[in-house]
Amino acid sequence: MIIYIFRNNQPIPLEIGPSAISWEMPDVKGFDGLGAPVYMPFWSCRLSFSELTVVRYNDWLALCDGQRHDIRLPHPTTDEMTVFQDVYVVTVAPRLVTHDICRAAASGVDIQLNRIAVSGAP
Repeated sequence: MIIYIFRNNQPIPLEIGPSAISWEMPDVKGFDGLGAPVYMPFWSCRLSFSELTVVRYNDWLALCDGQRHDIRLPHPTTDEMTVFQDVYVVTVAPRLVTHDICRAAASGVDIQLNRIAVSGAP
């Protein structure tokens, strides 16, 4: 599975894919007249990388700029690769491992994506 981030309408492939992708459904904002839930329009996604090159880390970090970006990810319900438009990259955070007071190391990177409009889902 190759995930792409788009910069200036040019796709940048990620050679190393995430080790895990976690989708968060939109919150329920209320109920319709028949009692069925009405959901907020956007999903969130967390990409977890067990390893990531410094160059790709910096690519993701540069996307935390408050602007909307297009990102190609597997669809949360069909698993089909889909380009999601106008996505915010909210956080790019290394996971730190501190086994003792003298040493710390990054064990991976978590990336939070917000404002993902998913078609064909609640």
